[in-house]
Amino acid sequence: MNTVGILKPQHVPWKKLLYLKQPYPDNYIDESFLNQLKRNETVSQVPYFKLVQDFSLIVFHVNNLVFVILLFAGIYHHHWDPFYATAVSTGVSLLGYVSWRLYLNSGKKTSSSIKSFVLIIFVLSILSPVLKSLTRSTASDSIWFLSFLLTFANLIFHDYAINASGRPYKPIISTNMALSNALVLASRFSSAYQVFCFIFVAIQVNILLPLFDFSLRKSFPSSHYHNVLFTGLLMVVYTLFVQLCDYKLMFLYILAQVCIIFVLPGYFIFLQRYKNEISGPWDIARPVFRSS
Repeated sequence: MNTVGILKPQHVPWKKLLYLKQPYPDNYIDESFLNQLKRNETVSQVPYFKLVQDFSLIVFHVNNLVFVILLFAGIYHHHWDPFYATAVSTGVSLLGYVSWRLYLNSGKKTSSSIKSFVLIIFVLSILSPVLKSLTRSTASDSIWFLSFLLTFANLIFHDYAINASGRPYKPIISTNMALSNALVLASRFSSAYQVFCFIFVAIQVNILLPLFDFSLRKSFPSSHYHNVLFTGLLMVVYTLFVQLCDYKLMFLYILAQVCIIFVLPGYFIFLQRYKNEISGPWDIARPVFRSS
């Protein structure tokens, strides 16, 4: 029952204080209550092209994962020599690493990074014969399904770092899943040489490349370095598609990426008109901490 203006004692003003005993019933609603309501106070209008840039990060990560899957298909089904992919990816990684260190004039960690790089190669060379027989008793259909689950979970739990400024990059879950997927797929190869090369390339593409991209976007937020890196990755993936798949599948893949980058941001902006967020005097107060 609305008691506005009915039970209000005119000589005692109502106060929004729970601990204060006032001559008002528990269900009393003051006239000023509705005046304090605010609609969509925290909703911010994001420009369309800013959303396009943000959604492109999803496509960038999808292409990282698809590149490794296509490389595996080429080695496993078409008997590609993995040496060329390993040589090219390693050369590009070293070039990017050296350019990054020289540009930022920070060579103090160069020796430790080179040691870590050599250690990874040494560990992979030792474990490759073991990884080759890791899933020997498992059916290939089970391996493909497990790889699909790991890839799908990677897309969901990956840290896309849309706002790269002022925050750490912690793709812990997606990194573990990417490495697990590479190990699962590599276990289907028949030689330790293939296992070593494939896992080595997968580490560079699925782990080092997103880290390098995040560093670029964080250090140069207004530059186009990310777009250049993104375009280069697209060209490599499309080249692999042409060699391994038919044009219909490639067309659907490109169409899906166009929808993610250009259609979904527009749909997101369209949905904002239906947002109805109301904040009022009942909301929990947020403390403000001031540093001395």
